[in-house]
Formats: sequence, structure tokens, C-alpha cells
Amino acid sequence: MLQKLKTYLAGYAGLAALVGNRVYALRLPQQPTLPAVRYRRISRRPVHIKVGVNEPLVSLRVQFDVVANSYGSLEDVATALKTALYAYKNTGPAVIQVMIENEQDFEETERGAGGDPQVRRVIDAMIWCHEEG
Repeated sequence: MLQKLKTYLAGYAGLAALVGNRVYALRLPQQPTLPAVRYRRISRRPVHIKVGVNEPLVSLRVQFDVVANSYGSLEDVATALKTALYAYKNTGPAVIQVMIENEQDFEETERGAGGDPQVRRVIDAMIWCHEEG
């Protein structure tokens, strides 16, 4: 599911216009070109709805980090990411719902490729989907 999500996000026009293909699993490369998006699965739990369901549902908590050199860029990328995530539920029958659960902003101590300071927004999303076989 997460590889499909990465492919979807990298190809979503509004987000791709801002970050290109800089959507990474788990960690950013050293001295990354910014802005960029990093994601990781925090949890996966079954959704118990009723007995006899042929396609079990799961709830995935996925954490996204938007990292940028300026707060304005951070806002633009975070907005594009959330728009893409909300639209993800319409990409196929496997995705039932996407909900943004939380957002937090941070100033990083690391510097980007150009030596600029970095700012980061953590976005937690819950994705309800059919379990993949």
C-alpha cells in the first residue's frame, strides 16, 4: 500500500510541481534538495466491522514530514500534500477514507543542500483501506 501511495504522491500534479519526485520513505538523503516529503508507517490495525467480510479493512497511520527552506514553501507543500491525500480516496476501491489527524511545525537544526535552515511540518494521516493480499 505504501509503495502505491508513494507512486501516487510523486505523480500528483499539484505536489509534483513543488517537490518533483522528492518523496522518500523513512529518511531523506544527506543534504537533500528541498522542499521534499518523507513518510513512514506508524501503525497498522484491523478495523473490526462485522463477521464475514471478504475484504478486511485496515487502518494505517502514516506520518508525513514536509521539509523546506522557508515557511512559505512549507505551507505550499503541506497544502498540496493534504489535497493529494484527500483525493487519494478516489483512486480506487481499495482506499475507503483518508483523514488528517494532526499537524505540528518544527525548526530543524540541520541545513539543506544550499546551507539554508530547514523547517518541518509533521502531518499524521489515517488511511482506511482494504487489506492487500
